[in-house]
Amino acid sequence: MCTVKDLSDVKNQEVFAQTVFDALPNMLIVKRADSLSITHVNDAGSKILGTDKASLVGLSDFDIFEEAEAKKFISDDKQLLSSSEKQIVNEFKLNIGGVTRFFETKKIVIDDNYGTPQYILALSEDVTKWREAQQTLKTLNRRMSMAADAAHIGVWEWDIATNELIWDEWMHKIYNVSKAGFSGQFSDWEDTVHDDDIANVKQKIEQSIKDSSGFHAIFRVKAAGDKYRHVSGFGRIEGNKMFGINVDITEQVEAEQKIRKLANSDTLTGLANRLALSTYMRNELPRLERNNKACTLLYLDLNRFKPINDEYGHTIGDEVLVELAQRLQSMCRVYDIASRVGGDEFIVVITELSTEYNVETLKARLAKKLTQPITTTQGAFSVGVSIGHASYPEEGKTLEELIYIADERMFEDKKQNIPSN
Repeated sequence: MCTVKDLSDVKNQEVFAQTVFDALPNMLIVKRADSLSITHVNDAGSKILGTDKASLVGLSDFDIFEEAEAKKFISDDKQLLSSSEKQIVNEFKLNIGGVTRFFETKKIVIDDNYGTPQYILALSEDVTKWREAQQTLKTLNRRMSMAADAAHIGVWEWDIATNELIWDEWMHKIYNVSKAGFSGQFSDWEDTVHDDDIANVKQKIEQSIKDSSGFHAIFRVKAAGDKYRHVSGFGRIEGNKMFGINVDITEQVEAEQKIRKLANSDTLTGLANRLALSTYMRNELPRLERNNKACTLLYLDLNRFKPINDEYGHTIGDEVLVELAQRLQSMCRVYDIASRVGGDEFIVVITELSTEYNVETLKARLAKKLTQPITTTQGAFSVGVSIGHASYPEEGKTLEELIYIADERMFEDKKQNIPSN
């Protein structure tokens, strides 16, 4: 450490200045304004440039740096000296020992008492690591943005106190709300959520605010026309704000629905298959018991269908089956079920029946509907139908019991129809 008692002496002033310069963590270089040669360099500068301080004094930029770099530095110095600003901040890079390093430099012109420039003081901070961190962050943000685009993820921020809402680009896409039509208020979001879902989602948000916890909800939002998107929303509280993401899971939900439909539907007719029928009855029978209601299971087997298949081929046979399936479905209410359980065998369950219903009337209506002529690409065909029935709860308490009884009765009905087959 250098101690200076009298700064009036020029040499002492020089020692004091150099001591202050060397205490700085960043590179400092002082140049003469007239010759642009170096008069002072601190320890940090000497270390960065790889040359001792004494050897650097008196040198110009051309003696230290590569020609292109030196020309740029001198041009900046001359521009600063001719400017009225007296200081500039810029960034430059140096190739030191084969390694490129970046510096942010602030240059200041020091005038004498008459306003004549005497020195240029340049203080340079090594920002190489900061730039690398910035570049890493940009790369990470770019990757996250690409991932968000691929996954259809929107980011949002909500100020709970002011109700101000901020959406990123993907939020506008998910909610089909243009930036021009977005007021930036919480109500913009509320207005897009499906009427059947909004109460549940808001309740979860309110609970999250109350508990200062995160929330998750799956809900539907309005899309183009009368369609809806399926959204998985996540959020968490930080102070007076809530931050979160919305993921467009429409494709996933629709794919799952399609898979469930394929797993529970007959591929030809679209009617329920045996699995769907079993699932339906497993839920429906206990409900009927609780509400003291009845249902009837009807087992249908087509007559005169095999000759159509044999003579005209399966394509025409399939057309007949599809038409019959549509007729069956049209006679079912929303809580009934029609299923295909074999090649030309069907089961229909009519539920929510009162004790006054007449099963024979139901069977007659079905038979009349199904035996009407069916138009195909090879002409019109007619089929017959044999129907057996079983009633819940009088004749059976399980699906298996009901099918067994209805199947037996269907065969009895078919025997009676043999002469007309």
